[in-house]
Amino acid sequence: MPSQDQLSGTTDYGDLSSTMPVLQFNTPGNAGQGHTNQYRVADPYEYYVTPAKCFALLAYRLLKDNAALARQIIHDNPPVMSKQEYLRLLESMSKTETMAIKPVPDAATL
Repeated sequence: MPSQDQLSGTTDYGDLSSTMPVLQFNTPGNAGQGHTNQYRVADPYEYYVTPAKCFALLAYRLLKDNAALARQIIHDNPPVMSKQEYLRLLESMSKTETMAIKPVPDAATL
């Protein structure tokens, strides 16, 4: 297993949080372990309707009064880096390696 400093995977949340304030939260109505075949919708109302209401209320609060709250949040939380700086960072971590590939032996050569 590579050491932590050798990993360079990113998520949408991680990408965006480098360049702007973001909010990540979980919503109700599901069951089972995420990203597995055990994950399922346990309560459709809680899974679909409750989050939609929360998102609509959040959008309203952020955007009312000419987006005063959204503007304040952006002002109070300067980005860690600009978009250009972030893209340069990703590019600096990119690496291409070429290696000779040995053919997989077939049954006749084993």
